[in-house]
Amino acid sequence: MAHTEKNQVLLGGGVAANQRLRDMVHIMAKDRNASFFVPRKDLCIDNGAMIAWLGYLMHNSGTSMDIDETIIDQRFRTDMVEVTWRD
Repeated sequence: MAHTEKNQVLLGGGVAANQRLRDMVHIMAKDRNASFFVPRKDLCIDNGAMIAWLGYLMHNSGTSMDIDETIIDQRFRTDMVEVTWRD
């Protein structure tokens, strides 16, 4: 939040099931007068079908990558993705 100057934070995926992470992010948001959102724990799972669907949408919109671009980057943020598959 400090780097993006946002006033909202949303946890999702498998990591959002971690109660310690939830607590820490909740404190951070409260300290910054920001909104904090997290789904119910039973919805916080890594969903292969969801990931595959996103890949399908991206591919159909013309997004492609060379194999050497498909590396794991722990510092990659979702706000760095150019969304071309939505209106």
